[in-house]
Amino acid sequence: QYVLSMAQVSAERLLTEIKSLLDIRKMSEGQLNLQRSPTGLADFLEQDLEGVRTAATQLGFTVRLEHGSPHLSADIDREIISRVLGNLLWNAFEHGTPDSDLEVGYERSGDDAVIWVANEGPVVPEEQRDAIFEAYVSAGSNDGKRKISGTGLGLTFCKLAIEAHGGTIRVISPWPSHDDGVKVLLTIP
Repeated sequence: QYVLSMAQVSAERLLTEIKSLLDIRKMSEGQLNLQRSPTGLADFLEQDLEGVRTAATQLGFTVRLEHGSPHLSADIDREIISRVLGNLLWNAFEHGTPDSDLEVGYERSGDDAVIWVANEGPVVPEEQRDAIFEAYVSAGSNDGKRKISGTGLGLTFCKLAIEAHGGTIRVISPWPSHDDGVKVLLTIP
C-alpha cells in the first residue's frame, strides 16, 4: 500500500509540475485568466492539506494548520493557490528537517490575507532569498548529506501566481521563533 500511495503522490506531483510549467508561460505573457471567488481560508486550507498529509507522514513530517483570524476570506483562484501551496509544501519536504513539523497558517494583516508555509531546516542566506524565485535557480544543500534536485520552476510559478492575484511572496529565514528553517509568506489583497 505504501508503494501505491507514493506512486499516486508522485504522479500527482508530476502533473502539478507540468501545469505549473504551462502556466508560467501564460502568466509571463499576461494571458492567464484567474477564476477567482471569495474563499474562506480555514476550510480551503484544511481541505487542501488533506491531499498532502499522507505524503508528509510517509516522508516523516507532520503538517499543522495554524488558524488565524476567524472567518478570513480572500478572493482567489482556488486551483492556482492550491498549486502554490503544493509547491511550497514540496519544497518544505525536500529542504526541511525530517521528523519535524511543517506549519501552514493564515492571518489578517490590514486589508490583506497572509498565508504561510514554514519548515525547520537549512537557512536560506539573505543574498539568495530573491533569487530563488527566478526560473532555473534552486537552493540546495551543501552539507554533503542530501542531494536536492529541482528545476527552480516551482517558486517561479508561486511568485507569478501570487503577483497575478495582486499580492506578494517573500521568504523569512530563519523561521521566526526557530534557530533555522524557512517561512514563506503569501500576501493576498
